[in-house]
Amino acid sequence: MSKLFVDQVDPKTATTLTLGTSGDTISIPSGVTIANAGTATGFGGANTPIWYVRRNADQAITHNTFTKVEWNVETIDTDNAFDPSTNYRFTVPSGAAGYYYIEANVSFYDAAAQEHHYVEIRKNGSNVGSQPTGITTVADDTDRYMQTISGVFDLAVSDYIEIYAYWYTSGGDTSATMSQSWFNGYKLIS
Repeated sequence: MSKLFVDQVDPKTATTLTLGTSGDTISIPSGVTIANAGTATGFGGANTPIWYVRRNADQAITHNTFTKVEWNVETIDTDNAFDPSTNYRFTVPSGAAGYYYIEANVSFYDAAAQEHHYVEIRKNGSNVGSQPTGITTVADDTDRYMQTISGVFDLAVSDYIEIYAYWYTSGGDTSATMSQSWFNGYKLIS
C-alpha cells in the first residue's frame, strides 16, 4: 500500500471528482473529521424500513380488555415487513436492527360514558410504551376520541411491534370501534 500526501485534490474544471471504482471500499479511520461546507448527498443511509398502515373499517374493542388493533390497509411497507392479514404487526427484517421511531393513533367512538382508554406499543408481546387518557364520564356517542402514542425503541432482527387498545366505560355499551386509526414507523439513521 502506498500513501499520497497532498493538501487538496481538485477535479478538472466543470467535472466531478470520483474516489474509487464501483465495488471498492474507502476506509475512513476513527478520529478523522469530515467537514462539509457544501451540500452533502448520498450520506447516512435511508430511513428504511418504513411502514404506514391504517384501519379502513371499524374493529370492535371489548370493554375493559386490551385488544390488538388489526391494521388492514398498507399504504407504505418498503421492506414487506408488515403483516396486514394475520398477525397485524411489524417484524424487523434481516439486516435492519437499530433504533426505530414508532407512532400510532387510535380512534375511539360509539361508546357511551367513556371514562378512560389506553394505547400500548408492545414489543414481542410485552408493553414497552403505554399512553392512558382520562376523559369525560358524560355519554357522547357522536364524538371521536383520538389518542396518539410514540417513542424510540431499540429493535433487533425478528423483534415485532404491535399496537393494543383498551377502553373502559361505566355506561351500557359493550364495544367501541376504531376506524380512521393509523400506525407507522421507520428506522432511524445512525
